[in-house]
This record gives sequence, structure tokens and C-alpha cells, in this order.
Amino acid sequence: MLTACAGAGGGKGAGEVTEGKFEPHRPAAANYGVDPAVTCPRTGAVNVVATDVETRAKQNHQTVPLPDGRLCAMADTLMGWKGAAPDEHVIAFLSNYFGLTASVPSVLITTIDTNDQNLIGSRLVDPVWKFSQTAVQPHFGVAVQKMSSGRTELSKIVLLMQDAPVEIQPFPRKLAPNSQANLSGKLAQGAQNPKLYLTDPAGHLENPALGSGPEFQSEIRCADKPGTIRIELRGERSGAENILASFPVACGTDQPTAIALAPPATAVAAAGAGSQPPERRLFELINAERTKAALPPLEWDDGVAGIAQSISDARRDQMKSGGGQVNVDIVGQLKSQGIQSPVVLTNPAAARSPEEAQERFASSPVHRANYMSTEVTHVGIEPRRPPIPRGSQ
Repeated sequence: MLTACAGAGGGKGAGEVTEGKFEPHRPAAANYGVDPAVTCPRTGAVNVVATDVETRAKQNHQTVPLPDGRLCAMADTLMGWKGAAPDEHVIAFLSNYFGLTASVPSVLITTIDTNDQNLIGSRLVDPVWKFSQTAVQPHFGVAVQKMSSGRTELSKIVLLMQDAPVEIQPFPRKLAPNSQANLSGKLAQGAQNPKLYLTDPAGHLENPALGSGPEFQSEIRCADKPGTIRIELRGERSGAENILASFPVACGTDQPTAIALAPPATAVAAAGAGSQPPERRLFELINAERTKAALPPLEWDDGVAGIAQSISDARRDQMKSGGGQVNVDIVGQLKSQGIQSPVVLTNPAAARSPEEAQERFASSPVHRANYMSTEVTHVGIEPRRPPIPRGSQ
């Protein structure tokens, strides 16, 4: 999906970084799915983009990229973001906050040396059009804010782009204890065999049957135990299965209204040897979620961590050589280290921070069920450096 918000009023709902958190000022969405009450501006740069990409799409007999009010609201919120683009866990939080059923994959925050809305829009047409070439149903959103810099005209631009291969009917972001709601929707043309995976607050994995057609529905239940339900929807297109939607639902509790920020890389480096290693930080995040669900914390195991390191190294070497999937005999390696276990579960993640890695684990019901399993007692995590930390549980 591609989304853009633009207009001279951009930035009025900008979020704010305070006390190590990023907090939106706009109200959160009540539901996931399209909200007709939330729209993009009909004038300014966003209108220029919408008009030009619609013309191109019709001339080339392709799907028209659509402006999305939720993306415009999110883009306006990001006017308050300072520095480089936010980490994945921040984008995932904002995507959920504004009722998007998948994290926005393409985020551009930049400045342009003009305040002319037509010029700004014309510069954004090409990236939106390029994104749409590989999207099933592209959506876009833009926000524009004038900046003061002496006599130089500058504008801050936030452009969000996302593919929407599934249409989900409005579904509440929060359920009351002992209640249920119907999750329904339709896959985009050419997609079939929808599959639903979800974990309840305790991490139990469910896989309700949905049938093979493009339309689907399933009842989502919230029991009396508060926490988070994680939902993931998959579908097949051209013989390949893809994740189409992934979002959390609050069960008997509230959705977060702000997101804690990871310390900057420069601050971590300055801390030197006294700083917490990323694998230990991820270990803490996993145990914090288990504790919240009244599950016993996992114990750290150096031997398991060593196996995780060998798996990470093997995958790194395979990527360098351009090979395919790495098959590692994990059970055999554990036995060689004198570790006997009836249950062995593994979670891989490519991320820039422990928080981002945990967000990837938590957003996948299958991976979440792994680290929340009551059959698991010990864990070992080892990042691969450089360039991207990779943890294995």
C-alpha cells in the first residue's frame, strides 16, 4: 500500500519525542481497516501525486495507486520525528496505532528546497509510481511542512508507501474480556487459500480453517486473561505464500499510546564495555513478555548461545556465497555439546536493534508461540556482526 499526506497544514498533528518515547498527538484508530472519516487533503502536493499516478496507471492499464487517510495521518505524525528514519519497531507501533493491518515498509523523510506544492508533488510522483510497479494494490500518503531557513525555501516531506493485498473489514483494536469479534475480509484478485495464525495472550498458537476462496471470516475470542492477541493472515499468489497482514489486538487491556525508543548507536558505542550486549537486551525483552503473561522466565544457556552463533555464521557465509537456504542439524550440534532436550525451537531475525528483533518475533504468531512455549526452559541468543544483528532462540 502507498500512502501520502500533503498540504500547507502538514505537521499540525506531529508527534513528539519526550523522555525517551515517541508519542503521537493525533487520536488512535478505534479499528483496523479503512476509516472513511480519516482522509488525505484534497489539495496541495498529495493531490498532484494522486492525479499524476492515476493518469499513468490508466494509460498503462495498471492498478491506480490510492491516497490513504491513515497513512496521511501517520505521515503527519512523523513530522515530529528528528534525525534518521525510525526503526522498524517504531514504524510498527505507528502502523498499528493508525489502524493499518501491516507495518508500512517504505518510509521516506527528507527536505526539499521549495515550498511550491506543485513542485513537491511532481518530485514525489516517480517514487510512488516505481513502488506501485511491484504492488498488488498500492496506497500512498504524504505530509508536507514548511521550514524556516533564512531566505531559502525548505519543506520537510514524509512519504509513506504500502501494498494492500487484502481488504479487512473494520475490526476493533481492543476487545473486552470474555468477548469476541468477527474478522472478515477479501484477498486481492489473483490470491487464494487464506491462512490465519494467531496467538492468545499466553502465546498459545491457533490456526483456524478459512477455506480456499478469496473471502474469509473467523471469530476472534478474548478470554478472561488480559494481554495481547497477535494475528497474522497469509495468502497464496502465483504459487507462493506471503504474509498479507500482521497486527496486535488488545485483550482486556489497552493498546500502547507511545513507543519507547532504543538508545542511539552513538550513545551505545560511547558507553563502551559497560553497555548491555544486544543479546542480553533481547533476552530481557523476551522474558518481560513471558513474565507479563504469568509464565516462568527462560534461563540463559551459554551452550545454546554458542549453537546460535554457529547457525548465524553459517547463514552469513551462505549469504556471502549467494547460496540457498542453510540446513543446520541443530539437534546434532546440541548433542555434541552435551545438551539433551526433547524440544528445540529456533527463531531467526534480521534487525538493527534488540527492540526491532523482538518486534519481528512478537509480530509472528509462530515465532511468538516458540518463545512463549511452556515446554521451553532455556535460551541462547547470539547476534551476527556485522552488518545486521541476527538472533536465534
